[in-house]
Amino acid sequence: MYRLILIILILTITVNYNFTLRAENLNANKFKHGEYFNSGSVSGGEIADGLDVKNIRWAKRGNFERLVFDIYKWGGPTNPEGILPNINSGTFKFTFKSDTQVDATFEGYRAFSAKFPVFTKSELVREIKIDQDEENAGDSEYKIIIYFKQPVKIEVFELYSPARIVVDIIENKTE
Repeated sequence: MYRLILIILILTITVNYNFTLRAENLNANKFKHGEYFNSGSVSGGEIADGLDVKNIRWAKRGNFERLVFDIYKWGGPTNPEGILPNINSGTFKFTFKSDTQVDATFEGYRAFSAKFPVFTKSELVREIKIDQDEENAGDSEYKIIIYFKQPVKIEVFELYSPARIVVDIIENKTE
């Protein structure tokens, strides 16, 4: 009986615990793992070209907030609306600049046609802006800045078919 209670307790703690990683550079997971970080950077994706960040979605999901970047194949200058969702994402990197700012770089993208959401209902995300510093951007690269209302931890992972880059955000509670 006591063993059963101990096993249930261990499983409950394991399922409900959010891991926090502190690392210089992590590789993004291929699906959600619950591994959050609050410093350094995380990168992932595959080398590609001709992509478009077509849509950015935000949602509140229980104890975290989620940003989803929908990746499409760019339709070119004659078809700027794009073609179809892409199978996989180009390369990307999310880097903490401070505890309330993350810079993100998307490589292999010819367009960033997404409209930025307004975060009036968000407790964590303040705004997203495109980084206009053209000197530091390549010809198929876009940089954005995500500003937060308070210190956060994030988990970044990829989903495929259709391609999405997902950023889950939780409050960085000091313990």
